[in-house]
Amino acid sequence: MIGRYIHGPNVHIHPVTEDTVCLSGYCRSGQYHEMVVDNTNVMEYNDGALIQNAFPSLSASEREFLMTGMCCDPLWKLDEPDDTKCPF
Repeated sequence: MIGRYIHGPNVHIHPVTEDTVCLSGYCRSGQYHEMVVDNTNVMEYNDGALIQNAFPSLSASEREFLMTGMCCDPLWKLDEPDDTKCPF
């Protein structure tokens, strides 16, 4: 189903309903994350949409986790200028 960055060793896909899936896994720092998204968002991403366009409801940290398996690094300051806590 998923053929891009999302389907890697860090992120797993679990069906929730007919229209949604749960993306879950452990980031490289060892913290567990999970998020529920629409199948249409996943299909858009697989068809070549930019991740920020395919998953507009996810935060920058959540999208980074889906692409690279990394997150929660306060040096990135992805969500807030003074955000030093993991948003998950």
